[in-house]
Amino acid sequence: IIIICQLFFIIWKPFLPEKLEQVPFFYYGHRGALNLAPENTIRSFQLAIDSHLDGIELDVQLTKDSHLVVYHDESVEYKNISMKIKELTLEQTNTIDVKNKFKDLPFQNIPLLEDVIKILPDDMILNIEIKSYGANQFSGLEKLLIDLIAKYSIEDQVIISSFNPYIIKKIKALNNSIATAFIWSLQSYYSYKLSLYYSKPDAFHVNINDIDQQMIDWLNKKDLKIYAYTINTKPDL
Repeated sequence: IIIICQLFFIIWKPFLPEKLEQVPFFYYGHRGALNLAPENTIRSFQLAIDSHLDGIELDVQLTKDSHLVVYHDESVEYKNISMKIKELTLEQTNTIDVKNKFKDLPFQNIPLLEDVIKILPDDMILNIEIKSYGANQFSGLEKLLIDLIAKYSIEDQVIISSFNPYIIKKIKALNNSIATAFIWSLQSYYSYKLSLYYSKPDAFHVNINDIDQQMIDWLNKKDLKIYAYTINTKPDL
């Protein structure tokens, strides 16, 4: 009974960084400016910053030697072998060129999250998605991330997001003054309503193709802001 009450009857008050609250329609640079430069690279993030977007979104994972790096996929090609990021050290990831289709560019490395934070303007929001592959919520990534945010005093510029509600709940347990967002699509393993009740985030990030009016009405009643992703066409906009 206590668990059910905690899930369904404890009301939470969502909050977001001030700029997210002020801007009526918020534009993120998804993995930077991925049509102009290799995604999730310093070059891509700098181009997004130079384009005066409201914020940048990126993906964070933990290397074998516990460094927070910015990379989307679970695995990467290392010396012609597909290896998981968590199986590689920072020294190894630094040897991987991720320029992909941008063949004319010089070497593009997988950046540290800290290097992205160093170029983040004071008036820009940083959406940090914690990648969830398997049971990595027990890896200690969340504590390292919270400590890094505190080091640079950017708590009011950050929103931490994940498809995994357990990760969102853990972030809130570590520091409930940092805004969080639960990410969801129809392909997710979790019910969005149950996950929201469980993790009590401050926003809901959803695939543009999976939104309907019933969902919007329900989220509005919970006072949860909706941020749709993968908007690539004017009709979607």
